[in-house]
Amino acid sequence: MKKSGLEIYALAVCYTAIIAITACLSLGIWSGVKIAVPSISIDSYQYWRFQSNENYLRDNAEDMSALSSPEITRRRTEEYRLAVNRERRDTFQNLVQQLIVLLMSSAVFLIHWRLARKMRRKAEADS
Repeated sequence: MKKSGLEIYALAVCYTAIIAITACLSLGIWSGVKIAVPSISIDSYQYWRFQSNENYLRDNAEDMSALSSPEITRRRTEEYRLAVNRERRDTFQNLVQQLIVLLMSSAVFLIHWRLARKMRRKAEADS
């Protein structure tokens, strides 16, 4: 059975939409992991900095030379908490964008899939 140009177009759009849907789903899964465990995606150097007062002081020694060890620990853990919250928020924004693309790609797929089926039924009826 010969396919019409409109059916080929609709199937090509469906194929492209499936690629976009697949990409959104895989990125969405990664975003879900990053929201659940934001420390997994913090920059390695930044993560290393927050693991001990010694590492933290390497970058901030001149600013903190007069502070006590408990105060340094408090600042380090607070800065780490803020970095984790920033990572979670940024990832949530990305997830919302991915969901929008997923919704739009799904709508485009459904519209064109129905069009392709309609054109195939029409071709079958004509033959």
